[in-house]
Amino acid sequence: CKGEKSRTGSLRWCVRVGIVTCFCAFAWIFFAAQSSSDAIYIISHMFDSFAQAPISYLYQGFVSIGMDLCTFSCLAISIILLLLFDYASLKHDVIKLLSEKSTVTRWIIYTLFVLWIILNIPINVATEFIYFQF
Repeated sequence: CKGEKSRTGSLRWCVRVGIVTCFCAFAWIFFAAQSSSDAIYIISHMFDSFAQAPISYLYQGFVSIGMDLCTFSCLAISIILLLLFDYASLKHDVIKLLSEKSTVTRWIIYTLFVLWIILNIPINVATEFIYFQF
């Protein structure tokens, strides 16, 4: 019975995270739109092509923002790792668990973390700081 309760708790947590993420993304529509009528237009036409060809719709979305399969994979892995860390931190003190490991193990984890960040830094991408637009 305890295993079932744990699984339903995990599912409930995943659903809550998904709902909060969807609300946040929805709110960004109003933040990024030029006017409220633009935001309403975006919301009303958001899923027009999705019902016809969902894979093509998602692929075109990624291509339109300059994301290739490698970039998407790195982003997906990063988000999954972040969610796993967040979920683990709800159950345990992750920092304490890490500090109980040997020095070599900790430094391997630290090094892998820093390498992951460095290897995923976009190179030769000229972007303007977003708050300069306001």
